Amino acid sequence: EIQQGLELLHNEARNFPHRHRDINFVFDATWNRLEDKQQKIFANLTVFRGDFTRKSARQVAGADLDLLAKLESKALIRYERGADRYKIHPSLRQYAAERLSQRAKQALDIRQRHSQYFCKLLHDWEAGLKGPNQKFTLNQMEIERANFQVA
Repeated sequence: EIQQGLELLHNEARNFPHRHRDINFVFDATWNRLEDKQQKIFANLTVFRGDFTRKSARQVAGADLDLLAKLESKALIRYERGADRYKIHPSLRQYAAERLSQRAKQALDIRQRHSQYFCKLLHDWEAGLKGPNQKFTLNQMEIERANFQVA
C-alpha cells in the first residue's frame, strides 16, 4: 500500500506534534533544507532501480563524489562499502521520484541518459559473454538487471 502513495504513513494522534504525524511533512522539511542542486541530483538518482555505482551516478544523474557524500550525510542515500554501491530507501525514492515527475523535461532527460548508459554498458559487456570472463560478466549483469530492464 505504501507503494501506492505515502499518505498511508499518516497519524492522527493528538499527542504528537503535527510535524511528526505525516511522513510527507518530514520529507518536505528535509527536501526544503537541500540546496537546489542537491534536490535535482537526489531526484535524478531515483531513475535507478535497486542500487547504483558512483560511476553510473556521475554519468547518468550528474552526481559527483562531493554531492553523493552530502546526500549520504543527510541520510538520503546509503553507501555500502563491501558492494561499492549506493542505495536509496524505497520511501525516500518514491518521494523524490514524485518530485522528479513534477519536472517533465528533467524527468525525460534523466530517463534518456539512464537508458543510453545501460544500453552502452550492455554493449560493452557483450564481448565478456564469449570469453574467459563470462562468469564475471554474467554476475555484473545480474547486479544491474533491474536497471537494464528499466532502460
